[in-house]
Amino acid sequence: MLESQRGELDSIKASTGAALCSLKDDLEGLKASNGSNSELQSMLESQRGELDSIKASTGAAPCSLKDDLEGLKASKGSNSELQSMLESQRGELDSIKASTGAALCSLKDDLEGLKASNGSNADLQCILESQRAELDSIKASARREDSALRSSGCASHHEGPQLQEQVAALATRLDSLVAAAAGIGIKHNVLPELAELALGLQQDEEAEAGAHTRILAVIDDLCCRLAEVESSGEVAGSRGGSCGFSETILPEFTHKFESLAARVQEMQQVGHLMEVKLADFVHSATVIP
Repeated sequence: MLESQRGELDSIKASTGAALCSLKDDLEGLKASNGSNSELQSMLESQRGELDSIKASTGAAPCSLKDDLEGLKASKGSNSELQSMLESQRGELDSIKASTGAALCSLKDDLEGLKASNGSNADLQCILESQRAELDSIKASARREDSALRSSGCASHHEGPQLQEQVAALATRLDSLVAAAAGIGIKHNVLPELAELALGLQQDEEAEAGAHTRILAVIDDLCCRLAEVESSGEVAGSRGGSCGFSETILPEFTHKFESLAARVQEMQQVGHLMEVKLADFVHSATVIP
């Protein structure tokens, strides 16, 4: 743009110089020809008009040049602002690249950890299979005890501690399983097996609750019979006769009653222990990542 303005100024200077030279030549011609003053006056007026137009055009050119220079100065300021914006954008891009690289490195580490934990899932699968087999055996023994209780109306006093020991052993195994699962991480394909194990424990708890109900019904029936026997004995004693039953019957019923009461208490303790262990196991299975 500056070069074009300089070219225009040079052309204006050249035209101005040519006009002045032409004016000088005309004046010399007029002097030589001794023309009239009126012709000279008209020629002077014409030359003066041309000079005014040349001056006007010459004055307008510097003004335009000044405007162009001001525009260039303003554009230099905007260029500096654009440069600063580009620098800021470059800094943001560098930070984004750095954070993206860090995220990729973290993702690679997570993938390596997942690959390493795939081997430990097989061990956990074996543990779950053994726990399922043991749970099935406990279910079978509970069903056998339930059948024996239905047929006889009472159970042995020594079966309660044995069942309690089995439940305690199962609870210990469950605690070790939860600890192992929390240490190595449980995948989505193992969680359904844990849910099945928890469901089995809940079913055992429901079976124990049913057994409690049946035992309580037997105890109620036994209490009613004892009340009838005591009532008939009191009636016979008031009449001065024999009580009408052997002295060994009442101790036998008393022994059965005490045995059933102890059985109910033991089964209640076992049921409470199973409820606590089941709640702990479900909570641990839900909080494992």
